Amino acid sequence: VVAATNRTQAALLVARQKALATGHPVTVCPSPDSRRCGFGGGQWMIFENLPGGLDAVREAGESVLQQWQLPAGILADGTRGYAAYQPTTRSASTLTFRFCHRTHPQLSRSVIVSQTGRARITRPNPASGLPVRGCEQ
Repeated sequence: VVAATNRTQAALLVARQKALATGHPVTVCPSPDSRRCGFGGGQWMIFENLPGGLDAVREAGESVLQQWQLPAGILADGTRGYAAYQPTTRSASTLTFRFCHRTHPQLSRSVIVSQTGRARITRPNPASGLPVRGCEQ
């Protein structure tokens, strides 16, 4: 879970920097087929959007900048199926990617992206008394 959240946080930083450097939107997302964004598999990617492209679909001519696989047993879900960075500061959408282990849901962690595009990692607080949410998928 730690490796998955750290890898995703690093990818979000790369995407933010790449969008600002190139002037093109850049998307980070899970992808079942290296083309569409969506939860359901362990494959993730970063791709650069060309003008007129959709944030959640890698279209012909759009380069995959990075791809990685989640570690075995790790599941991901979230409030949105992708993080899209625009080529200006303060132009991201808030979202949360949550990672958990199939057999140890108490070890879950989340990567939270603010509207400025900065990502941070959080863990459930056992002292809060709130129940730990199980892994879905």
